[in-house]
Formats: sequence, structure tokens, C-alpha cells
Amino acid sequence: MSNSVSRADTVTVCGYPLEKRIYDVDGSIGDYLYYMYTMSGTPVSVTSEVIRYNIDMTNGQSGSPVYVYNIVDDVYTVVGINCQDGENNSSNKACRIRQNMIVAFVSYGWCHLETE
Repeated sequence: MSNSVSRADTVTVCGYPLEKRIYDVDGSIGDYLYYMYTMSGTPVSVTSEVIRYNIDMTNGQSGSPVYVYNIVDDVYTVVGINCQDGENNSSNKACRIRQNMIVAFVSYGWCHLETE
């Protein structure tokens, strides 16, 4: 499994921004009345642990998947998890998904690996 990403790739983040929630007619927050939004852009930097990007993020999108699309193989690959950045407010970031995380996800039964 490859989770490679470079500054030349387009990364996409999807999530449910809190300010975009829909209210019921009585003014209360409705159940399941959220729309999923996707935003894309190119990374400003990529390290083994972090992908930084200038994609507009907001409350409610932490924990959202960050993925790349491989047009040749027609495959989407999650490469990170959108997380809050308390260190640098000039860009948003994703924590890279690393091999030890994948092993933990599989061991907890949260996902499975497809083998060819």
C-alpha cells in the first residue's frame, strides 16, 4: 500500500463545516441535516509526518480524510487526517497516515487491507 503524496499532487479534504449546518424550521439544529463539502488544493509542504496546505478549513472538519486521486489507476488513497494546527495559522495540515497507524486500524477491526 502506498500513501505517497508530493507538492505536485492535488489533495482533497472532505468534511462537514459547522457554519454550513442547516436548521429546522423551529430554529433547532436538525438531525442529519449537514452537507458534506470537499475542498482541494496542492500542498505547500510535505514531510514524513505532516502535509500542509492552504485549503480553507473550519470547525467541524478535524478528523476528516485527506486523499489523493490517481487518475491512471482510478484509485482514491487517503494519505492523512485533517487536524488543527496550533503552531502555524498560515496553513492547515494533515497528519500523515503511516504504517504503524494502518497496523493499529486493522488490529482494532476499523479497516481491512485488500491484497492483490
